[in-house]
Amino acid sequence: MAQISSSQVEPLVQRLTQLEQRLRLLLLVRGFGALAVAAVVSIGAALILDLLFDLGPVFRTGLLVLCALTSVWVGWRRLLRPFLSTLTAEELAAVVERSYPELKERLVSVVELENPDVPEQHKGSPLMRELLARQTLKQASRVPFHRAVPAAPYGRRLLLGMSLLAMMFVPSLLAPDSYTLLLSRLFLPWQNHESVGFFLFDVEPGDCVIPRGDDLVIQVTVRRRAGLGRFPDVVWLQTQAETGGIEKRR
Repeated sequence: MAQISSSQVEPLVQRLTQLEQRLRLLLLVRGFGALAVAAVVSIGAALILDLLFDLGPVFRTGLLVLCALTSVWVGWRRLLRPFLSTLTAEELAAVVERSYPELKERLVSVVELENPDVPEQHKGSPLMRELLARQTLKQASRVPFHRAVPAAPYGRRLLLGMSLLAMMFVPSLLAPDSYTLLLSRLFLPWQNHESVGFFLFDVEPGDCVIPRGDDLVIQVTVRRRAGLGRFPDVVWLQTQAETGGIEKRR
């Protein structure tokens, strides 16, 4: 924040500095909330798409990259850039005056006139500046600067982000195995993962070797994942012969 030279307005400088610290903290709070919302929404959408369409490794990799880019962009735009931006004394004074119009731009005027970067010939009479400073300080002493930046709007964004983040853990309580598999498919898309659906198929006898010409009895048991979904009315069995031919049976 730009410094004001006159010792007469030093209390005003301190109050504006405190307001700047409060504003930076609230921007940080809002930024974390926005980042949490972006991360949860993008990851949640990717998991739902994979659950519905059983995406391949290439598509899952693309979704992972998209989630990462979204989080980085929101983190920079909503978190780092506002937090690292420079706030001048004039800007902080304008923030206060937007909430307290009864100051009638006196606060901004005092800050601008006491700024050492402004040439003396542009500041006017020293006597008038001193009178303006005294009147402004007296009136500003009754104004709570911190209320010019209420915490509620910033806190709501953080609360929303934390709520969505907590909701990400709910599926791990309802269907831990399926949810872990979905997360593995998204964050480790290059590995060979099984499909995630509403049903599990237990095939017996599984891998086995029998003499040529003997009958093979295949028994399939269908189970629902975490009680989700309705049992299918028809199940198809697809087999592939050594010659490459494919046969389907109900």
